[in-house]
Amino acid sequence: MVEMSSMSFLGIFVAAVVAFMFGGLWYTVLFGNAWKKEMGIDEAKEKQMKEDGCERKSLIIEFFAGLVVAFTMAYLLHSTGMLEMKYALMLSFTIGLGIVAAIMIGNGVFSGYSAKLITIDVIFRVLQIMILAAVYTLFL
Repeated sequence: MVEMSSMSFLGIFVAAVVAFMFGGLWYTVLFGNAWKKEMGIDEAKEKQMKEDGCERKSLIIEFFAGLVVAFTMAYLLHSTGMLEMKYALMLSFTIGLGIVAAIMIGNGVFSGYSAKLITIDVIFRVLQIMILAAVYTLFL
């Protein structure tokens, strides 16, 4: 059983913030246009989403979901004793690829998403989990 007092809650929060910022970079500068095209989001739809507050709500939910993932990753790192950076990256990559990516690929194919969209989202999530783990270990 993991002692909650052994976990760095500051590390969890900072890891979530860094991963959130990485998401902003990923879905704007790096792959924003390709992602929007694959999602069928044109300028009119993007404008409507902003006016409806959908974009703001989505970002808030994504940040809090990231906090949950950061806490879970920290808990798993402590549970397994994989608190060194190299082990944290190995565990997070395994979870990212072996669980998250596998589920996302199956869901994406079932939902009829393009291979390009699935690839953009899956690679982001695997990297996001690895970033969460790596940043968290810096606080131990």
